[in-house]
Amino acid sequence: MGYEEIVSAVRIDGGVKRLQMVTIKELAAPYRERLSTALSHEITDKLNHLGVLTLPTTLPTDERAWAVLIIEKSPLGEAVSLATKAVRCSELDTPMAPGAHTKFRKFARQITKR
Repeated sequence: MGYEEIVSAVRIDGGVKRLQMVTIKELAAPYRERLSTALSHEITDKLNHLGVLTLPTTLPTDERAWAVLIIEKSPLGEAVSLATKAVRCSELDTPMAPGAHTKFRKFARQITKR
């Protein structure tokens, strides 16, 4: 039930939740002793599969560290996804897909209306 609890907690808090890694580990893998790199990647992948983005994009292995979890289909989640794609395009020195700037304006309007 651990992953469902995490996703539910993020949804209840409006699509964004900040959790300490020890809490995420206890909910996602209570049977594991430590938060290894492999377990961190496993939790990150499972949350992404369930529609939850993580910041940092790969969860840290330090149990004292904090992570931000965002529902991918929320306005903030879509903006984070788009910004991540923009950064990747910039790193590769390639232009963004046509229409990306229109999406940025749409998200800006949604955020400022609140």
